[in-house]
Amino acid sequence: SIADVDSFRLKVALHYILAIIESTRNQRHEEAPFYLHPACRHAPPREEVGENPSLQERRARAPAMGEPRRLQSGIVDVEFGDDVTVVEPVNLYGCTLGDGVFVGPFVEIQKGVCIGARTRVQSHAFICELVSIGEDCFISHGAKFINDPFSIGGPARGDKTQWKETVVGDRVSIGTNATIMPVSICDDVVIGAGAVVTKDITDPGTYAGNPALRL
Repeated sequence: SIADVDSFRLKVALHYILAIIESTRNQRHEEAPFYLHPACRHAPPREEVGENPSLQERRARAPAMGEPRRLQSGIVDVEFGDDVTVVEPVNLYGCTLGDGVFVGPFVEIQKGVCIGARTRVQSHAFICELVSIGEDCFISHGAKFINDPFSIGGPARGDKTQWKETVVGDRVSIGTNATIMPVSICDDVVIGAGAVVTKDITDPGTYAGNPALRL
């Protein structure tokens, strides 16, 4: 019947198509199949390290990697009062921490710093040399103290005669990411988050902004 003939023809056509597809799969890459874009047929082979002397030569001429001077953070020559808590890792050296002081992780407190009793220093704070902090203070996350005001137009580069001290009184709270330049801060002061303290604070109150002003 006509239906049987059409069915047979369809099977032959499918078999022929599958044969073409299979032969195309087995062809080598350089014998690009007819449907490959012309730009791809002439693409250069990928650069192989083992078969490219110029690449090896470039690597041979590259300078050798040096070894860095490795310094370990830790706790060195610190005077602790009673009931002090330190959450490591920290970098504390040559400083004095009073009774009940708390120091969070990722804090650096440099030599000569004195921190009064029951003061809390939260994570990521930086307290440089020439800073003293009173009792019952709160130093929030990421607060930074500065001892080099760039008075010569740039960093002192080790010339400590250019450094200035900072004195913080009792019951002072310093907000997150505040920056404290070399100043004196009286008792009972709140420094807002992100504030930049550039001048002495002699009156209790709340200060915020850049430069920090009393609210």
